[in-house]
Amino acid sequence: MGILALSMTAIVYLPGMALGYTLLRSGFLDGIHWHASGDVASVIDYVWGPTQDFITSHLPGWLLLPVGLGIILLSFKLLDRVLPQVTSDRAAGRRLQWLKRPWPMFLLGCLVATLTLSVSVALTVLVPLASRGYVNREESIPYIMGANITTLADTLVAAMLLGNPVAVQIVLAEAIGVSIVSLVYLALFYGFIKRSVISFDDWLVASNTRLWVFVACLFVTPVVLLTSGIWLGPFTS
Repeated sequence: MGILALSMTAIVYLPGMALGYTLLRSGFLDGIHWHASGDVASVIDYVWGPTQDFITSHLPGWLLLPVGLGIILLSFKLLDRVLPQVTSDRAAGRRLQWLKRPWPMFLLGCLVATLTLSVSVALTVLVPLASRGYVNREESIPYIMGANITTLADTLVAAMLLGNPVAVQIVLAEAIGVSIVSLVYLALFYGFIKRSVISFDDWLVASNTRLWVFVACLFVTPVVLLTSGIWLGPFTS
């Protein structure tokens, strides 16, 4: 599922970045100067904020990580218990048919990432759903695409809090580009995208060497991008 999510993010965000850059260069978003007050908070903050504040104020800092990990594992255990096992007959029922369709799953991914403001949380929800037979890899693809769009909501809020119109315009341009690419993929190329990503997933996990190279690229690529300004600076100045 992790490889699937990263693959889908790459094939959506790379062309989405190109579209976003084109929007910025065109000046289409120059008139947008959104800003927000420091009182902006998510639904999660309102619901769980007091509990989080209580824990952080009564526990030493070194204990927060293992406590957080324990809460996550307990949450998965409880969620796994309340989800009934899906048989083949039940999976074919009308109540679960909407999970088999691309557009409802796309909208569900948008909704979950909007409520949680985290694509990581939105994607981890897929783990118990997949283990119980509610969704498979193919059906999770549009869900991932939807979550990858609305996860930019918290980035947009952060940009608005900075009070920098350029930051807001950059996030908006990326969100618009990613949305356009995702909608085009779903409407016109969903079958091809699904087969290609699943084939790449199967090819990658079939070899430990290829999998290790993939994981290494996840760490090396950000380092290269972050340091590129250092060794490219003399050529661009």
